[in-house]
Amino acid sequence: MKEYRYFKTLVLALGLLIVMLSRAMGQSAYKVSEEKFDFGYVGIDYRIFHNYQLINTSKKDIIIDSVDVMCDCSSVLYDKKVLKPHDTVLFRLTFDTKDFYGPVSRKFNVFLSIPEKRTLSFFYLAEVGQWQNGLKPDPFAVFMLPTHKQQTIKISNRVFESIEAEVHDQHADFFKVEIVKNKAGKAETLELIIIPESGLAKGTYLSNFTIKITPDGEETPAFLTIPVKIARF
Repeated sequence: MKEYRYFKTLVLALGLLIVMLSRAMGQSAYKVSEEKFDFGYVGIDYRIFHNYQLINTSKKDIIIDSVDVMCDCSSVLYDKKVLKPHDTVLFRLTFDTKDFYGPVSRKFNVFLSIPEKRTLSFFYLAEVGQWQNGLKPDPFAVFMLPTHKQQTIKISNRVFESIEAEVHDQHADFFKVEIVKNKAGKAETLELIIIPESGLAKGTYLSNFTIKITPDGEETPAFLTIPVKIARF
């Protein structure tokens, strides 16, 4: 009887070990750039973008079976279904803030075979149409016609003793963000200049960038996402 119990315990332990090893191997088969991105504060009725990166770190192919976008407000594009060892794929998220006001939390799921089935979830957050402590860009978005050489964005500090800004994320590289004034005392303003890349071909270019603003003495920064639209005729 004791031998049976010992054998049963051994079988259960081995089964648990196999499950744990399987999960560990699955997790080490890939890595992601991030599982969650926070756009922070953004205006209403804009399309904003972010790319998530998946890298195959294993010695076997990874198959992308499908991608399930959980909201009609969003779409995800990707250009590979099979990731060879060391391959990378970008999941290009487009999120439309048109029908939202206030906090938003959404996700999309990526279904993989590596070779076992596995699901990855990528999250994105935003505060639509609301601005923390009066920290809002003026204007809310960049729109530039062919005659425009650059555009200035100002962010007023109405509350804090001082604030400091830096570029946190930029979706595309067809424009440059220069922070002309990265610190502002109370009743002063931060100042940014957006400059399109020279020689852009005819077309309409959409993107966005996110600014991180850290108030003096505050541990929690504020993030502001500013949409960018550049037209060339």
